[in-house]
Amino acid sequence: MSSLRGVAIKRNHKSRGSARDDDEMALGDLLVIVDTCVLMRAGALEFFVRIHMAGGCLLRWSSAIEEEFDGRIGRRPEGVELRCRRAMAAIPDALVDVSEAQSSSAAALATDADDVKIAAAALALLAQVADDPDRWEGAQAVLLTDNVRHFDTRALGTLGVRVLNCDEFAMLLLGRTEALVLRTVDPTREPGHLLEKMRSDGMTSSAAHMERRLRELGLM
Repeated sequence: MSSLRGVAIKRNHKSRGSARDDDEMALGDLLVIVDTCVLMRAGALEFFVRIHMAGGCLLRWSSAIEEEFDGRIGRRPEGVELRCRRAMAAIPDALVDVSEAQSSSAAALATDADDVKIAAAALALLAQVADDPDRWEGAQAVLLTDNVRHFDTRALGTLGVRVLNCDEFAMLLLGRTEALVLRTVDPTREPGHLLEKMRSDGMTSSAAHMERRLRELGLM
């Protein structure tokens, strides 16, 4: 399995139809496998889809993850389901293909049997990078989950996959490209509404950081 550590996508790589300046391109792309539990958190998912659309990361999941989402999202309030499905629909090319071999290998990377499919998607993502190293030069892989404890983070880290919760990943994004993240906030609408949605989904540190910076910039 190829490691992605130390690996920004080449500057001629254009994705999602967004234009990115040289500083952002030099940072490198974050390739992110999104756990089912995150797909079901409307506030967090909407935030990360904004970053995806702005060019700050690439969100991916597998058909097995999507099937689990379909089976569980109906337990959430109707408004939450609508918001989550709308956010997911904004990324029509999100699916990664997972092989049987990757599913088998992933069993050793998840401490919870229900999350083997998530680890398998991460292995599939690594395989895509290995198959086209020139395209993905500089990319770094992240497994985004509420359930960090369900994964063998050391083993995944050795392969080049960082396992992060939503608040940790948002802080990583802010540390790498704060300007891009802040540009996704619409100052004509109430920024406090976005921050409240983030806080309600447990993203307290990143929401506090963004609020401080938005106030300093006169956007709140």
